[in-house]
Amino acid sequence: MHRSEFEENIGIDITDRYKLRHIPALQNNEYKFFITEADSDHSYLDQFRLLAIDYPAHMDLGITEANQIAMFPIASVISSPNAWLNQDNVTDYIRYDSLPKGARGADQDVLKMRFESSSMSVAKFARGRDIDGLEIEGSDVAIITTLSADAVEPDPPVKRPAGTIATSGGGTEDMTQTFARREMESLIIIPVPIGNAADSVRVSWMRDFKMGYMAAVPVLYTGFTSRNLNLRSAQHTRLGDVRAKLLSQNQQYAEMVKGDTIFLSFRNQSIVPTGMKRSFVLETRGRYLTPQMLQRANGQTELSISRPIHVRQSGAQGAVIPSVYALSQNYPNPFNPTTMIRYQLPGAGMVKLQVFDMLGRVVATLASERKDAGIYEVPFNASTLSSGTYFYRLQAGSFVETKKMMLVK
Repeated sequence: MHRSEFEENIGIDITDRYKLRHIPALQNNEYKFFITEADSDHSYLDQFRLLAIDYPAHMDLGITEANQIAMFPIASVISSPNAWLNQDNVTDYIRYDSLPKGARGADQDVLKMRFESSSMSVAKFARGRDIDGLEIEGSDVAIITTLSADAVEPDPPVKRPAGTIATSGGGTEDMTQTFARREMESLIIIPVPIGNAADSVRVSWMRDFKMGYMAAVPVLYTGFTSRNLNLRSAQHTRLGDVRAKLLSQNQQYAEMVKGDTIFLSFRNQSIVPTGMKRSFVLETRGRYLTPQMLQRANGQTELSISRPIHVRQSGAQGAVIPSVYALSQNYPNPFNPTTMIRYQLPGAGMVKLQVFDMLGRVVATLASERKDAGIYEVPFNASTLSSGTYFYRLQAGSFVETKKMMLVK
């Protein structure tokens, strides 16, 4: 849900689509794969759908910044004959029809590209013409690129758009759009709407990322078939079976925090028709939050360690609170000398969180008070303790859970 980093999407559920980079494993007529939360984000997932998209073999397929499924004829892709990143000529580094070396940029860097006169204008790809045997009625000219993270992100991550792209030419008004990027290399499709042109393109970096290639092509929104595959199972490493939560948009969220994994399987329903190829698009509904995003949303100047990371606010619409009690594995583990312990409460009540040594002696009390419903993170500093195995236990009402951690000095 990378578009959750946009200010207008903070704290609300959005639908996101992601083209899987690899075909999922097919076992017993079910496609199987898993997703993992690697950052310190707090993801709240309301629905998963896996779409099997069949389209002509000479086309490629991706997701636009408007979240639409689109395909384009590979033979019609046009690379720029003139591309500059700041003062460096990167024309040959970002060509589509080669093995691109790519171009790396950081905040405030600028890439300028030009195409041959009117090569990417509306006149070049007139609506209603036949391209590779398909009508392009209602199609757009689009800029296509592959983007990926080019540096280790801070943890917790700082979320913001990747950059902006401005297109102009053919006597049309300039058009500027904001775009996002994912952590793994992904195809990005940025349509240039009917009535605009893309003879000149300017990309402005707002955060570090690597661009694989950047080119232009007409995109189509029809000519392929899409099938929704049935979700057969969804097993959460911490919460167990969450299939019922992910079947429909019911605001019964499957929460993911750092280190959580959900193993998914979907029923295969058809074979790939002759002359077609198949890609898979994962559609998710939900949101993610970071401590920084909550600070901006709540107007806080800082987040206290002792307050919940997210709780229901009075009068809030669609706010999220956990549906079950849970005690997460500390992170990092093993640790030296500090680690974080996370727990969640579906309701208010007395909470006691304590750390014990191997002999059962209490070596630290991290919480012993009444808490509101929410998700909490508590630091544990073991600088005065010896290396070894320790246990931490959460008591909240009738819920009791204990986990093991290792201090290595």
